[in-house]
Amino acid sequence: ADRFRHAGIYSPAAAEVFLGAKLALTVGLPVVVVAAYWLAAGPTAGRLATAGVVAVGVGVVAPGLWLDHRRNKYQGALRRGLPDALDLLVLCVEGGGSLTAAVNRVTEDLDAVHPPLAGEMRIVQREMQMGLSPGAAFKRFGERCGLDDVRDLASVLLQSERYGAGVAKALKAHADGCRVERQQRAEEMAQKASVKILFPTLLC
Repeated sequence: ADRFRHAGIYSPAAAEVFLGAKLALTVGLPVVVVAAYWLAAGPTAGRLATAGVVAVGVGVVAPGLWLDHRRNKYQGALRRGLPDALDLLVLCVEGGGSLTAAVNRVTEDLDAVHPPLAGEMRIVQREMQMGLSPGAAFKRFGERCGLDDVRDLASVLLQSERYGAGVAKALKAHADGCRVERQQRAEEMAQKASVKILFPTLLC
């Protein structure tokens, strides 16, 4: 269940659909591959068996790889949008609004720029309307998406609520830290890209 939530899949039937697709690929893909291989080349029984085994392996592994790819893509989208959301929250809170009103405003503004994050913020918004404190709502957000950045934000808000510290200052400090981390990740990706480009360049 956590793997689906981390990928942004909240449908109650997600697990059943996933297992059904995995079973269909595990059973159906070998049949299709062996039939196509037989009609195309008429190979020996040993080659047909090998093709069937490989197809079974692909059918078993492919759904999990897809889910991992979906999770990484979804978490990456949330991670990229979080510093912008924090900046907007800081502006709203420093302007004199409450954190609840700031969450409502930021959710609307993020919808066009960071849709995945806006969707998660809507869940946070509803949970706050149901009576959860902002810190508790963001803590559930962090558990739901599996991101340390959101867990850290929830810890900052919970400490601010517990000790009565200024929310604006705490959010601003955390936003600065997130921005530095995003810049470091971008620099790391740029360094990795230069290394990856080196081998095709030498080959060509």
